[in-house]
Amino acid sequence: MLVDKFYDWLNGDFVSKDIPPSLVLSNLLPTWQSFKVKRGFGRKAQASFLMHFLSIRGNSTLRKENPEVLQIMMRLYKESDTMGSEKLHLVAKVLYERTKEGLQLHRAMGDLFSSSFTMIMKAAASKSMSKADDAQERLNKAIQTATEDAIQVASVQSWVRIKMFAAIAFCWASMKGAHYGSVHYQNLKAENPDIDRFIEIPHKLYYMGNLVNDYALLAFVIFLSLAITVRWLCHNWMGEARSELDNIIPSFVIYKYISGLNIFSGLTLLISYVQYETIDAINSLYPSASKYEKRHLLLMKKMLSEGRKGTEQLDTGLLPKSLKLTLKIAGEGSQSSMRDALQLVNTEGKQLIIKALSYSSNLVLFLSIMVSGLALLMVAGASAFLVQAEMGF
Repeated sequence: MLVDKFYDWLNGDFVSKDIPPSLVLSNLLPTWQSFKVKRGFGRKAQASFLMHFLSIRGNSTLRKENPEVLQIMMRLYKESDTMGSEKLHLVAKVLYERTKEGLQLHRAMGDLFSSSFTMIMKAAASKSMSKADDAQERLNKAIQTATEDAIQVASVQSWVRIKMFAAIAFCWASMKGAHYGSVHYQNLKAENPDIDRFIEIPHKLYYMGNLVNDYALLAFVIFLSLAITVRWLCHNWMGEARSELDNIIPSFVIYKYISGLNIFSGLTLLISYVQYETIDAINSLYPSASKYEKRHLLLMKKMLSEGRKGTEQLDTGLLPKSLKLTLKIAGEGSQSSMRDALQLVNTEGKQLIIKALSYSSNLVLFLSIMVSGLALLMVAGASAFLVQAEMGF
């Protein structure tokens, strides 16, 4: 069963990405090589690969076919002794096998590259892009922007996770401290029943510490179940109260801001650099979006169909209040297009969202440290008084 789960993770959701079962990663590469590609092919490596691909393919009527380009890349990567070239060779090999069987490049990339890069290559295959004089420059700029955005989002998400784990660790440490304080108190109490006559003992805190210690495995299972449930709710729950909780519960607030970063980075990339129409950009983002993100993309489509101004089309609840005000002011000026609005979001919105995200995660960490610190202080104070009382007796 675990082996099946491992291969499910290794091959990803190949069905939704239109990759035939015969061309999944584990059928094209040995298990160890598949694992290396799955875990080690990051955003920077993806960007380098695509830049190499576009450079070899060229941008003229005589440009090379995709399988031919990938064959050249396989040879060059295999001959290279630079760090990371082995992984690039394996990726080129997988894409070659898939495109040789007739898969379009962006489909072949589906389980290996981020959605931003697959969208860029899908746009690159369009007739309008292939005939454009500045196509190569625009694609290079789009790849660079996608890389920077992806790294920025990944960095923010990593720091949020670190802060959340730190908050949990502080709470756990305070409960362990309470347990040890309780053990110390019970030992002294057994020797001298009157030792706490003049000392205020934090019995409730000791009880909580003992509970967590005695039922550590159960507590871990409950916490893990709660974390999985909250994660599932963040991705899938669309109840009437969701909009309210998005501004109250830290987990929902953080997820909302991360979703905002994903959506606005993708829209800016497709509309400003690849020069998609707004509706086409939304439709391109939709398949790879989470259920929650899809809801906001559909709201944008609805407001677009209603003829809202460019700035108003973005206001689906993902933006911080300060940016919403800026967008409204911009909308009252000259006729603001979607590109104008996205440019505003790209220059100001991402930083505001990142600040709001950092604030939310910092608040959770601060509250955890404060509560844990107070708990440990109470335990330490009671233990110190008990030691003094023991010496007095």
